[in-house]
Amino acid sequence: MNLAGESISAGRWTPERKRRIRESRVNAGRAVVEAIEAAKARPLVLIQASGVGIYGAHGDEEIPESAPAGRDYLARLAVEWEASTAGVEALGVRRVIIRTGIVLSKNGGALPG
Repeated sequence: MNLAGESISAGRWTPERKRRIRESRVNAGRAVVEAIEAAKARPLVLIQASGVGIYGAHGDEEIPESAPAGRDYLARLAVEWEASTAGVEALGVRRVIIRTGIVLSKNGGALPG
């Protein structure tokens, strides 16, 4: 399971911070592919984390999983993060992508109770 990457919510998105966020995810994905290539016993499945930000901003509009990627920073980041592990498929490893979002709740999550 590849969940690696610098937190996107731990500060302002300066150009330097955006670079670090991107590199932390893409480089981790590439390292996962290299590790699987080198493994004597390869896993059957790789679970690759991503985010619903891949779809871009849509407000309250319902977006199907088949919708195209957006064009903003988060969308481009998610596309690159997902692509960073695509190479495992050529190695016979099934790749599953989970796109999660921010948890909003009166009882916790991103909003205080």
